[in-house]
Amino acid sequence: MNGTRTAILAGLVAALLLAPASAGARGPLHLTCNPARGHVVFQRGHTRLFWMPRGPAGAKHAVWYACSSRIHRPRPFVSGSRDSYDLVDHFRAFGNRVGFVWKHFAAVSYGMDIQESVGWVDVTTGEERDTVLTATDPSGLGLGDVTGEAVGTDGAVAGIVKPQGDSELIAYAPNLADGLGDARPVSTVDAGDVIPASLQVSGDTVSWTSRSGGPGTAPVLP
Repeated sequence: MNGTRTAILAGLVAALLLAPASAGARGPLHLTCNPARGHVVFQRGHTRLFWMPRGPAGAKHAVWYACSSRIHRPRPFVSGSRDSYDLVDHFRAFGNRVGFVWKHFAAVSYGMDIQESVGWVDVTTGEERDTVLTATDPSGLGLGDVTGEAVGTDGAVAGIVKPQGDSELIAYAPNLADGLGDARPVSTVDAGDVIPASLQVSGDTVSWTSRSGGPGTAPVLP
């Protein structure tokens, strides 16, 4: 797993969660879309996504919020827990939706439980959907580092998965009535050099560009 960058980010989040709150920050926290202690992770026009540590001392966890011209008070869309470290990154805008990759780390009896998901938040309604791509348990596509995502106009998602080795998988999950469906691989890029910003979902096709092989496409029909 390409874990150096992920481990560094996890350490930074952990340090921020463990840092003591300032005297002015004690007591009830009334969130606004311009929080003094918020960490902005995405901003485009009136759309702003940020995260903040929430919870009592010794049990803080990260929560990610969305604000926009339609959402005037912060709307939570991803929340960690007191027993986990969570990172949300690789943000990309697709119309009213902003796609993201969610990395979840939790200590368990056998070591570390890791899940990496792709999802989106609708910045007009605050709705959030996500689906697991890789995990240490049998769900998802096995272990791997999710390096990018794309969201279709219908809400379907695609992701780039870098498992151990040189190749990369292109995965796809449909948008169903009650949430995103299970992810499934639709193509393998042997060179493992897909440009994350090139990934797109359009109707029944996922497309991408690799540095060595140029454009690629794969159908997503069952």
